[in-house]
Amino acid sequence: MSSTTALGSLTTQSRVAQILRERILSGELPVGARLRQMDLSEELGVSTTPTREALRTLAAEGLLQIDSHRGAVVRALSPAEQLELYQLQLLLERDNLSYAVARMTPQALDRAAAAQSEMRTTRSAVHWALLNRDFHLALAEPAGRPRVLQLLTDLLNVTAVQVRGDIEHWAGRREEALAEHDNLLAAIRLGALDVAQRILDGHTRAPMRNLESRLGA
Repeated sequence: MSSTTALGSLTTQSRVAQILRERILSGELPVGARLRQMDLSEELGVSTTPTREALRTLAAEGLLQIDSHRGAVVRALSPAEQLELYQLQLLLERDNLSYAVARMTPQALDRAAAAQSEMRTTRSAVHWALLNRDFHLALAEPAGRPRVLQLLTDLLNVTAVQVRGDIEHWAGRREEALAEHDNLLAAIRLGALDVAQRILDGHTRAPMRNLESRLGA
């Protein structure tokens, strides 16, 4: 397989995964929904290989369960699983920030600011959750740690499910999160790592406390 073909396949796989991820986030594909590889390939106009790999990607993220008899099925993440994902996300993102702040670029700050600006105006909780992911990844990328960035991408893709729910049902969380983003951006622009890490801690621990209350922790 040529490198061009591999790149094209990867791009298609990522696109299919993104389409299905958004359908899961929106509830269009509810918990228990069955995803058939052949049906999806025909609907999206792609071959079965990138579709199969996209399903495996979403299964690795925890959004699907692959069953040899039923195919891929949308699964629910328990509060305990969601809490664990946030804990991992905070550990990785906080550590990565120490590298990213030192190497921050105007382009990365502009991408984060653009995502933040769009988050202020969108009425879709699904879109808001995905923009939130893009905001955090824009600030993480300058660290130049591709493996960490991939892990963060996977975690942010899955915690987007909880973020969407918080934006829809947690009164005031949208405004609170946007203010935290503003403060995080300001601290990073100043190169104030300690301040940025404290803001990130508070930003991520807020939904963690919400989950802990549901667990009775």
